[in-house]
Order: sequence, then structure tokens, then C-alpha cells
Amino acid sequence: MSVTWTVIIVAVVIFVLVAFFYRKATLDQLESLPGERVLFEEDNIKVTQDGAPRSAIFFWCKVRVTNRRIIVAQKVWLRKNKYQLRHVIWYDQPNGEGVDLTETLRSGYVEAKMPWTRIEVDADGEDPVVKIPLAGSALTDRQTATIHTKRPEEYQKIFKGGA
Repeated sequence: MSVTWTVIIVAVVIFVLVAFFYRKATLDQLESLPGERVLFEEDNIKVTQDGAPRSAIFFWCKVRVTNRRIIVAQKVWLRKNKYQLRHVIWYDQPNGEGVDLTETLRSGYVEAKMPWTRIEVDADGEDPVVKIPLAGSALTDRQTATIHTKRPEEYQKIFKGGA
């Protein structure tokens, strides 16, 4: 067998294993918390994750903001109404420690806990954004999740006056 075929087979096996282990990391599988209520949702939003060690851009995201969390899920290609979780940010944690690396590796998405005061809403200009710092682990050192929102006023109501 050639080296090329060996690489292809190993890559396919890795993709299948990742898909198997993270199959429940979808928006429809995420459980609601007791007393949690959805404040609003945005569809077809671009979310960027900038910083070290690498940056990523997630297109066609659904951003669900509840009274306790911001949930970012990306549309799964060729699957109707299926969204892969990318970030679950708990903003109701006054003593939040940032990103939980163990939970991130176990679940397949970035899970962060922080106080709501760390979230910035920049509604000025043509591209309003919500910036969420994700520092706190070796994988997410100095990273920021940026939601390119269509509804900055909704975020401002939550993060200027408290959740």
C-alpha cells in the first residue's frame, strides 16, 4: 500500500472517530438549565475566534442568548436544522475561571465561565460586534470570540445593565 493511501485511510478513521465521540455536541442535544429562558436568537451570524494558537471563522451560526449563557452553534452542511456547538459561554459566573479545558475536550466545544462584565458590546460602525474573551487555558490563550451581530441593542440591554 502506498503512503498516500495510508494517509487517506488514517485521516478517514480519525474523522469517523471524531464524529462518533462528538455526535452529541449539537444544539438540539444541549440541555436547558433549571430556570433558564431564551432571551433572543440570531440566525446566519458570523462568529470569529481570534488569537493564539490559531484563529477560526464560523459562518452560518445560530447564536442563542439565554438569561445564563450565550450558545454559538454552526449549521451542519447538508443537514436540515442541525447545528454543531462551537461555544457555550456561561456569563452568570461572578468567579468564573475562563475556559474549562477538560470540559472542552470531553464535549467537543469551547465551554467558558465568566462574569457578564467581561463581555464587550461594540455597536459603533457598520459591523457591530460582541467580544467575549476566552483566556484561561493552554488551548485558548489570549483568544477572543467575536459575534458579528445584527442586534447589538439586545446585547447592550443585557451586558450594560447586568443579566
